[in-house]
Amino acid sequence: MAQKTRLPGLLAYGLRLGELLDRYLSRALRSRNIDLSRAQTEVIVLLYRKGALDMGAVSRELQKDPGTMTSVVAGLVHRKLCLKRSGEEDRRTNILELTTAGKTQAKRCLVVYRNLEKELQSIAPASIEPLAAILGALVRGGLAPYPARKDHDN
Repeated sequence: MAQKTRLPGLLAYGLRLGELLDRYLSRALRSRNIDLSRAQTEVIVLLYRKGALDMGAVSRELQKDPGTMTSVVAGLVHRKLCLKRSGEEDRRTNILELTTAGKTQAKRCLVVYRNLEKELQSIAPASIEPLAAILGALVRGGLAPYPARKDHDN
């Protein structure tokens, strides 16, 4: 009888956890009538917290491919939640900032995030520290796909 090939334990649990949390968050956003993708909510929450950023900084902060961020941001601009303008020093750089409507949506998303965080903490209160340790080790090991650049990031 052939034996099934399994992913290593940590990798399998990490991938499964990511998928489950993604679905959990997407469902919570829909239940609050927030008609945005999870990636779009990440962008507007980041901009709400940090203010105007260039596209490269958004990609690095969210650890997302710049090409992916271009299409995510295009959807936000189309919906008038975000403005995209050329940088003052370098016209090739696109600067992103939230509109008033984008700030309102970001606040709504943060309420959902905070409620989910409280719920998850009540389910597994001791689980955040080991997860933070694993993430820190991966970043320190150079496994973050888009590392922050010291010359541009805060």
